[in-house]
This record gives sequence, C-alpha cells and structure tokens, in this order.
Amino acid sequence: MTLTVRERILADLYAAIDAVPAVTAYRNRRKPVEAARLPALVLTDGDHGEADRSLTRAEMFELRVAIEGLVRDTTDAAIGPALNALYGQTVAAIMADPTRGGLAHDTIEQGLAVDFDRGEGGQPVASFRLDVTVRYMTRPGDPYTVQG
Repeated sequence: MTLTVRERILADLYAAIDAVPAVTAYRNRRKPVEAARLPALVLTDGDHGEADRSLTRAEMFELRVAIEGLVRDTTDAAIGPALNALYGQTVAAIMADPTRGGLAHDTIEQGLAVDFDRGEGGQPVASFRLDVTVRYMTRPGDPYTVQG
C-alpha cells in the first residue's frame, strides 16, 4: 500500500526519536507512560491547515506535531538537567535532517512547554511538550506525490 507524504513524514519523525539512545519512543500513545519506561518520547500526529494553493502545480502544507518528553530522577536537583538533556537529544535527532529525507521543505521548532510533578513513590518527574511544524508540498489533489 502506498503511504501518503504526510504519513511518510510522520514515520520519519518517529524513526528520528526512536533512535535517541536509552529512550523509549511511542507514537500516538493514549495511555500514560509507566514510570519504569522513562525516559520516554511520545510523538502525537497533528493537524495541518488548509493547503496553500497560491503556488503553481503544488499545494503547501504545514503539518503540526507534538513530541512529549518524560523523565524522572531521584532528586529535584537532577530532574531539570535530565529534562534538558532529553530535550537537546530530541531536537538534535529531529533536526539532523529537516527535509525528512527529501519529503519536506523544512522542519521548524515552534515552542516548548515544561512541567514538573511528583511521580510514583514521590520521585520527581518532569515533562516537556515540543511543538514542531513540518512544511511540505504535494501535487494538487495527490497526497501521495511530493512536489519539489
């Protein structure tokens, strides 16, 4: 079965985060990630707005995705550096090829939100939500063909 350009981009993003060492990666996970599986990254498929049809023979899309990063540590002092290390590894992984293997024109970090909490057993848990936009083009009416 032929995959849409959108799906191939999402699969490439997932492969990038799945390659981060010592991290469990998920795509579209609906259940909370168990503490034993941390650190973890969760890619959530996002929306894209209406196609920009001002280009001749192409439709430009902006695919918005979220990547959630989760870490835990034994001390409050260590949780911030652990979260920032995971954030850095994540950005490095997804930006290693902003064209997503030639499928996209660009991958852009849009924003970061951070949250701190107490997890199971009172151990500090922290998370981030990294918003990313991927710009790509297809032929008009053809979501399967990349238009360069």
